[in-house]
Amino acid sequence: QHWAEKQDGFVLAVSNDGDWGRFAKESPRVIVLSALAPALNLFNKDDAFVAARLAANLAAGGALSLRASIDSALEGAVEIFDLEASSPYYYETEDEYASINGWEVAEPRFDVVGSDAEFVTLAFPLAVNATFEASFSFTVRDGIDKDYIGIGGAQASTTESFDSQVLVTIARDDESSDPEVVDLEIETPTLLVDFGYVEVDYGDDRDERW
Repeated sequence: QHWAEKQDGFVLAVSNDGDWGRFAKESPRVIVLSALAPALNLFNKDDAFVAARLAANLAAGGALSLRASIDSALEGAVEIFDLEASSPYYYETEDEYASINGWEVAEPRFDVVGSDAEFVTLAFPLAVNATFEASFSFTVRDGIDKDYIGIGGAQASTTESFDSQVLVTIARDDESSDPEVVDLEIETPTLLVDFGYVEVDYGDDRDERW
């Protein structure tokens, strides 16, 4: 704030820290935004028409190349996830698998985060829904030999929703309803999937072990 006063200007800060936000409310010189993309958008207002055009095409069912790129990137993004579960037995997991059920644009606003003479990079949030599957192998500890003995397994799945963000670069002058995607990245949080309570699945025969 002192620097801004000396420069007769303002300071734009990007932080989701509550103290920054509270200070900015009382400060005539400090402006705080909680995310980087909206902050960068302030410096790229001249390209707002590109963002609006792509948002409209996507909402109207166009931008098929972008949709396909998002589908592909999301499938790769959910391949690696951490899992947790509660069980009366010790367990290990294998054959972990994830698939995307669907996604939608969480907000109609697209932020321009970078541009040059040829290309424009846009950011927008997604709400994603996915199914996660894993095979569980259960063991119990032998009270005499102190060894772990396998008692069976189970297949479990769960559905989770999470937020993600797309960074997509397109040609500035591509005015078609299906602009070519020059580059696309998906930013997702570290996925921790809770499978809830799991136990041995004996099937129809309680004496059968697998």
